[in-house]
Amino acid sequence: MKNAGEPLLSRSLVSGKERQIFQILAALVAAASAAGILVDRVYALEKPIWAAQGIGQDIVNLIVAVPVLVISAHLEGKGSIRALLVRTGALCTLRFSPYRSIC
Repeated sequence: MKNAGEPLLSRSLVSGKERQIFQILAALVAAASAAGILVDRVYALEKPIWAAQGIGQDIVNLIVAVPVLVISAHLEGKGSIRALLVRTGALCTLRFSPYRSIC
């Protein structure tokens, strides 16, 4: 039985190219979220309640989703299956966050 800190697989789950794609995605999400927080014009045409929701989601993206993407991609490179599952959840959160209020 492996220790908690050891990878479950002896090989990487993601290639170097895939890891770069996740890093680029994280940088784009961070830039878009920072713009949503700092630039007043981003939500200028929205109703105040929608603007507040958008800014709140941008804050969560910066504080939670971006670090989770970066860390999980790094741990996946070490063979962690848990990191694969966490990254999948983070990607789903980013994918469906604009539609939460519609559903």
